[in-house]
Amino acid sequence: MNNKPFYLLMIAAASAFLLGSCREDNQAGSASIELSIKEKTVDAASGSFTVDVNSSQAYSVNTPSWISIDPQQDTYESGTLTFNYTENTATSERRANVIFRCADIKDTLVVIQSASEKEDLYRPIFLEETEPGLYGEKIEESYIYQDYISQYSIRTAVGGQTFDYKLMSLNPPKYIFVKSIPTSMEVGDKQYLGLQQNITDVITTNSSPNTTVEKIEGNKVWLYDTNNKIGIILTTE
Repeated sequence: MNNKPFYLLMIAAASAFLLGSCREDNQAGSASIELSIKEKTVDAASGSFTVDVNSSQAYSVNTPSWISIDPQQDTYESGTLTFNYTENTATSERRANVIFRCADIKDTLVVIQSASEKEDLYRPIFLEETEPGLYGEKIEESYIYQDYISQYSIRTAVGGQTFDYKLMSLNPPKYIFVKSIPTSMEVGDKQYLGLQQNITDVITTNSSPNTTVEKIEGNKVWLYDTNNKIGIILTTE
Protein backbone atom coordinates (compact mmCIF):
# COMPACT_ATOMS: atom_id res chain seq x y z
CA MET A 1 0.00 0.00 0.00
CA ASN A 2 1.32 3.45 -0.96
CA ASN A 3 1.22 5.74 2.14
CA LYS A 4 2.80 8.72 0.36
CA PRO A 5 -0.49 10.65 -0.30
CA PHE A 6 -1.51 10.23 3.35
CA TYR A 7 1.94 11.33 4.52
CA LEU A 8 1.82 14.44 2.32
CA LEU A 9 -1.67 15.22 3.64
CA MET A 10 -0.41 15.05 7.22
CA ILE A 11 2.50 17.41 6.38
CA ALA A 12 0.11 19.89 4.75
CA ALA A 13 -2.22 19.84 7.77
CA ALA A 14 0.66 20.33 10.18
CA SER A 15 2.02 23.19 8.12
CA ALA A 16 -1.37 24.90 8.05
CA PHE A 17 -1.66 24.55 11.85
CA LEU A 18 1.82 25.99 12.43
CA LEU A 19 1.15 28.84 10.02
CA GLY A 20 -2.11 29.66 11.80
CA SER A 21 -0.41 29.53 15.18
CA CYS A 22 2.33 31.85 14.00
CA ARG A 23 -0.22 34.31 12.71
CA GLU A 24 -2.09 34.24 16.01
CA ASP A 25 1.14 34.66 17.98
CA ASN A 26 2.27 37.50 15.74
CA GLN A 27 -1.11 39.15 16.05
CA ALA A 28 -1.04 38.98 19.84
CA GLY A 29 2.58 40.08 19.96
CA SER A 30 1.89 43.16 17.85
CA ALA A 31 -1.23 44.20 19.76
CA SER A 32 -1.28 47.80 20.93
CA ILE A 33 -3.80 50.24 22.30
CA GLU A 34 -3.44 53.92 23.13
CA LEU A 35 -5.91 56.29 24.82
CA SER A 36 -6.03 60.03 24.24
CA ILE A 37 -6.50 60.57 28.00
CA LYS A 38 -5.67 58.52 31.08
CA GLU A 39 -7.87 60.36 33.57
CA LYS A 40 -11.13 62.26 33.33
CA THR A 41 -12.83 64.37 36.02
CA VAL A 42 -16.54 65.11 35.56
CA ASP A 43 -19.20 67.07 37.42
CA ALA A 44 -21.74 65.50 39.77
CA ALA A 45 -24.55 66.02 37.24
CA SER A 46 -25.07 63.37 34.56
CA GLY A 47 -23.32 63.92 31.24
CA SER A 48 -20.94 62.48 28.66
CA PHE A 49 -17.38 62.71 27.38
CA THR A 50 -15.34 61.24 24.53
CA VAL A 51 -12.07 59.35 24.33
CA ASP A 52 -10.01 58.75 21.19
CA VAL A 53 -8.68 55.20 21.00
CA ASN A 54 -5.94 53.99 18.66
CA SER A 55 -5.81 50.19 18.60
CA SER A 56 -4.09 47.67 16.33
CA GLN A 57 -6.99 45.23 16.73
CA ALA A 58 -10.56 45.04 17.92
CA TYR A 59 -10.77 45.66 21.66
CA SER A 60 -13.32 45.38 24.49
CA VAL A 61 -14.20 47.82 27.27
CA ASN A 62 -15.32 47.12 30.82
CA THR A 63 -17.17 49.91 32.67
CA PRO A 64 -18.73 50.29 36.15
CA SER A 65 -22.51 50.41 36.53
CA TRP A 66 -22.70 54.22 36.45
CA ILE A 67 -20.78 54.57 33.17
CA SER A 68 -21.96 53.29 29.77
CA ILE A 69 -20.78 53.47 26.16
CA ASP A 70 -22.90 54.80 23.31
CA PRO A 71 -23.40 52.62 21.35
CA GLN A 72 -22.91 49.52 23.52
CA GLN A 73 -21.00 46.77 21.64
CA ASP A 74 -18.99 43.66 22.43
CA THR A 75 -15.88 45.02 20.66
CA TYR A 76 -14.71 48.28 19.10
CA GLU A 77 -12.24 49.48 16.49
CA SER A 78 -9.95 52.52 16.53
CA GLY A 79 -11.87 55.78 16.71
CA THR A 80 -13.77 57.96 19.15
CA LEU A 81 -15.86 56.47 21.97
CA THR A 82 -18.63 58.32 23.76
CA PHE A 83 -19.14 57.57 27.45
CA ASN A 84 -22.27 58.50 29.40
CA TYR A 85 -22.35 58.73 33.19
CA THR A 86 -25.18 59.04 35.68
CA GLU A 87 -25.63 61.70 38.34
CA ASN A 88 -23.67 61.33 41.54
CA THR A 89 -26.17 62.03 44.31
CA ALA A 90 -23.72 61.22 47.12
CA THR A 91 -21.95 63.88 49.15
CA SER A 92 -18.60 62.24 48.39
CA GLU A 93 -16.79 61.91 45.08
CA ARG A 94 -16.63 58.55 43.34
CA ARG A 95 -14.06 57.10 41.01
CA ALA A 96 -13.82 54.05 38.79
CA ASN A 97 -11.46 52.33 36.37
CA VAL A 98 -12.59 51.81 32.76
CA ILE A 99 -10.57 48.89 31.38
CA PHE A 100 -9.69 48.61 27.67
CA ARG A 101 -8.50 45.14 26.56
CA CYS A 102 -6.77 44.42 23.26
CA ALA A 103 -5.56 40.82 22.88
CA ASP A 104 -3.28 40.20 25.86
CA ILE A 105 -2.74 43.84 26.85
CA LYS A 106 -4.91 46.40 28.61
CA ASP A 107 -5.05 50.11 29.33
CA THR A 108 -6.96 51.98 32.02
CA LEU A 109 -8.92 55.21 32.10
CA VAL A 110 -9.62 56.61 35.58
CA VAL A 111 -12.92 58.48 35.85
CA ILE A 112 -13.50 60.75 38.87
CA GLN A 113 -16.93 62.24 39.49
CA SER A 114 -17.37 65.17 41.85
CA ALA A 115 -19.51 64.95 44.96
CA SER A 116 -23.03 66.26 44.89
CA GLU A 117 -23.60 69.66 46.44
CA LYS A 118 -27.19 68.77 47.20
CA GLU A 119 -27.99 68.30 50.87
CA ASP A 120 -28.55 64.70 51.94
CA LEU A 121 -32.01 64.93 53.46
CA TYR A 122 -32.26 61.26 54.42
CA ARG A 123 -29.18 61.03 56.65
CA PRO A 124 -30.65 63.03 59.60
CA ILE A 125 -33.86 61.00 59.32
CA PHE A 126 -31.89 57.76 59.60
CA LEU A 127 -29.90 59.02 62.59
CA GLU A 128 -33.17 59.51 64.49
CA GLU A 129 -33.95 55.78 64.20
CA THR A 130 -33.15 53.58 67.20
CA GLU A 131 -33.96 49.95 66.38
CA PRO A 132 -31.32 47.67 64.81
CA GLY A 133 -32.01 46.97 61.16
CA LEU A 134 -31.68 48.11 57.55
CA TYR A 135 -32.98 51.52 56.47
CA GLY A 136 -32.95 53.40 53.18
CA GLU A 137 -34.38 56.41 51.40
CA LYS A 138 -35.75 54.19 48.63
CA ILE A 139 -36.51 51.12 50.73
CA GLU A 140 -40.30 50.89 50.92
CA GLU A 141 -40.33 49.35 54.40
CA SER A 142 -37.35 49.33 56.73
CA TYR A 143 -36.42 45.96 58.20
CA ILE A 144 -35.96 46.34 61.96
CA TYR A 145 -35.68 44.20 65.06
CA GLN A 146 -39.01 43.33 66.68
CA ASP A 147 -39.53 41.37 69.91
CA TYR A 148 -40.91 37.86 69.38
CA ILE A 149 -40.75 38.28 65.59
CA SER A 150 -37.05 38.60 64.79
CA GLN A 151 -33.79 37.61 66.41
CA TYR A 152 -30.15 38.53 66.00
CA SER A 153 -26.84 36.78 66.43
CA ILE A 154 -23.26 37.99 66.80
CA ARG A 155 -20.29 35.82 65.89
CA THR A 156 -16.79 37.03 66.70
CA ALA A 157 -14.04 35.92 64.33
CA VAL A 158 -10.94 34.07 65.49
CA GLY A 159 -8.55 36.63 66.94
CA GLY A 160 -11.36 38.93 68.04
CA GLN A 161 -10.65 41.68 65.48
CA THR A 162 -13.97 41.47 63.62
CA PHE A 163 -17.47 40.09 64.10
CA ASP A 164 -20.50 39.17 61.97
CA TYR A 165 -24.01 40.41 62.71
CA LYS A 166 -27.18 38.69 61.51
CA LEU A 167 -30.77 39.86 61.99
CA MET A 168 -33.49 37.52 60.75
CA SER A 169 -37.15 36.56 61.00
CA LEU A 170 -38.93 33.36 59.97
CA ASN A 171 -42.41 34.58 59.08
CA PRO A 172 -41.89 35.97 56.53
CA PRO A 173 -38.31 34.72 56.01
CA LYS A 174 -36.17 37.87 55.91
CA TYR A 175 -32.63 38.65 56.95
CA ILE A 176 -29.66 41.00 56.86
CA PHE A 177 -26.17 39.61 57.34
CA VAL A 178 -23.33 42.08 57.91
CA LYS A 179 -19.83 40.60 57.78
CA SER A 180 -16.34 41.59 58.89
CA ILE A 181 -17.31 44.43 61.23
CA PRO A 182 -14.34 45.74 63.24
CA THR A 183 -14.76 45.18 66.97
CA SER A 184 -13.15 48.57 67.56
CA MET A 185 -14.94 51.48 65.84
CA GLU A 186 -15.00 55.23 66.27
CA VAL A 187 -17.30 57.91 64.87
CA GLY A 188 -16.01 58.97 61.44
CA ASP A 189 -14.42 55.62 60.58
CA LYS A 190 -14.92 54.43 56.98
CA GLN A 191 -16.00 50.82 56.75
CA TYR A 192 -16.36 48.63 53.64
CA LEU A 193 -18.69 45.94 54.91
CA GLY A 194 -19.95 42.75 53.37
CA LEU A 195 -23.75 42.88 53.31
CA GLN A 196 -26.13 40.09 52.36
CA GLN A 197 -29.87 40.74 52.46
CA ASN A 198 -33.22 39.83 50.92
CA ILE A 199 -35.09 42.95 52.01
CA THR A 200 -34.83 45.22 48.96
CA ASP A 201 -33.66 45.39 45.36
CA VAL A 202 -32.42 48.97 45.85
CA ILE A 203 -29.04 47.31 46.49
CA THR A 204 -27.85 43.91 45.31
CA THR A 205 -28.31 40.80 47.42
CA ASN A 206 -24.56 40.70 48.01
CA SER A 207 -22.92 44.12 48.25
CA SER A 208 -20.05 45.99 49.87
CA PRO A 209 -21.45 49.34 50.95
CA ASN A 210 -18.97 52.11 51.70
CA THR A 211 -20.26 53.20 55.09
CA THR A 212 -19.27 55.77 57.68
CA VAL A 213 -19.69 55.28 61.41
CA GLU A 214 -22.11 58.13 62.14
CA LYS A 215 -23.00 57.49 65.76
CA ILE A 216 -22.22 55.14 68.66
CA GLU A 217 -24.43 54.90 71.72
CA GLY A 218 -23.85 52.11 74.22
CA ASN A 219 -23.76 48.86 72.26
CA LYS A 220 -25.45 50.34 69.17
CA VAL A 221 -23.66 51.59 66.04
CA TRP A 222 -25.16 53.68 63.21
CA LEU A 223 -23.51 53.05 59.79
CA TYR A 224 -24.49 55.13 56.76
CA ASP A 225 -23.74 54.75 53.03
CA THR A 226 -24.04 58.15 51.32
CA ASN A 227 -23.83 56.68 47.80
CA ASN A 228 -26.93 54.52 48.17
CA LYS A 229 -28.53 56.45 51.04
CA ILE A 230 -28.93 53.34 53.16
CA GLY A 231 -28.27 52.97 56.87
CA ILE A 232 -27.59 50.03 59.17
CA ILE A 233 -28.05 50.02 62.91
CA LEU A 234 -26.50 47.06 64.67
CA THR A 235 -25.58 45.98 68.17
CA THR A 236 -22.09 44.92 69.17
CA GLU A 237 -23.17 42.56 71.93
